[in-house]
Amino acid sequence: MRWMIVLLITVFACSAALADVYEWVDREGVTHFTDNLDKVPAKYREKVKRRESVAGEKGEATQVQSPPPEPVSEKPKAAVYGGHDENWWRSGFRSLQEELQHIKEKLPEKREELTKLRRQWIVSMGRTPKEGESTSDPENYVTKSALSTPGQHRVAYYEKKGEIEKDEARIKEIEGQLTSLDADATKAGVPFEWRK
Repeated sequence: MRWMIVLLITVFACSAALADVYEWVDREGVTHFTDNLDKVPAKYREKVKRRESVAGEKGEATQVQSPPPEPVSEKPKAAVYGGHDENWWRSGFRSLQEELQHIKEKLPEKREELTKLRRQWIVSMGRTPKEGESTSDPENYVTKSALSTPGQHRVAYYEKKGEIEKDEARIKEIEGQLTSLDADATKAGVPFEWRK
């Protein structure tokens, strides 16, 4: 008989564990569950769905369904034109323009210095061209004397002249690079304010 009483108690305990479960959705769209109908808010009782309990569930079970996750706002990516970003385009134009400006600012001073060196060279040669001789030919200024030594002035003149020619060639090269870079920027659709 004892076994019968133990068996009946076990059956009643199991039936209590298999109570109904109630489900409702609130106004935010969150789904809730409970095993006690009294715990369902009055305004949601009309829409409550009754579900049979699954064996093993005990007590109040409330499941909150979280709203869908909001997309993670990523830092906007820098605009890329022709495979390069704003910094690359700006620095490319800026470095060439600054170098060009620097060379052009120094060039008049170097030309003036070249003129002075030419005068010093001519004076050191010891004579002026005779009538009918070309004034552009340095040989016509030379005194054919062993005492005449225009060498150092001539060297200084040609060094400065070579420096100016190098600067003028670099100016043409930079202008070509800027034209090419501008054409690439136009093709890639780079904004004009990046080219300054």
